[in-house]
Amino acid sequence: METTGRALVDHWAWAAGKGLMNKNTAAGLRAACSQVLGVLDQWESVDVKTLDVDATFSRFQNLRKKDFKPEVLQTYKRRFKQALASYLSYHDDPAGWKPRTVERVERNEGVGAGRASELASRGGPFQGGGSAGLVEYPFPIR
Repeated sequence: METTGRALVDHWAWAAGKGLMNKNTAAGLRAACSQVLGVLDQWESVDVKTLDVDATFSRFQNLRKKDFKPEVLQTYKRRFKQALASYLSYHDDPAGWKPRTVERVERNEGVGAGRASELASRGGPFQGGGSAGLVEYPFPIR
């Protein structure tokens, strides 16, 4: 089995096609691999097993930083390292290989989420007296 740059990129299309992982996840890993390896001369025949990942990514960053936002560069770096490590583990044990899933980074649920928690901590927008039978609802109703 080859450990070339082309084999690394093609692996993610294969994994998605076989249903081993989510197609969007595989496409993201494939895109990161092809973009980062694309800065190397004859990237398709480069042996990824002996590749200096940090030097390759530094070269990618120096050549392509004007094309991407800093957050995107960090995402590419993370995905490229993840894709390479996973591919090399597949190369070592194809029968026992399972794609590694990574927990998503938790994000705020929109602009209103901060406002709702702020109102709840202050006791809600209505500071009226204790009316019998009424429930104070600490979230803004639209």
